[in-house]
Amino acid sequence: MTMPSSENHSHEASILHSSDNGFLVYCPGCDRFKLAFGTFWLSQDITEIRSLAALINRYNHHYFRRAKRTRRDIFVDGPHPDFGLLMSPRDLEQLNHILQTGLLVLEAGGRVRLQ
Repeated sequence: MTMPSSENHSHEASILHSSDNGFLVYCPGCDRFKLAFGTFWLSQDITEIRSLAALINRYNHHYFRRAKRTRRDIFVDGPHPDFGLLMSPRDLEQLNHILQTGLLVLEAGGRVRLQ
């Protein structure tokens, strides 16, 4: 996946996970993860993306059994001050899947390179 070049390098991102709902990619040129979901996207380093993944995973587990799966009334603190996400249990499940799968692919790739 080629992304627009905004610095002194081209953004040749590795796709870690992609679905109809969004994607998680890694750009080695800027050492950043690009997460897109629904109508937002963000760029984060490994510590930030892992922190966001843990937060979304906790919310997902908390609201997983809720009967109204599409009602967007769950406020999730965003990764930046003054920014939050309004999500439904279904949104949380879909975003969690993108993040968890993408991070597993990243870890598996790192283990393969170490062998």
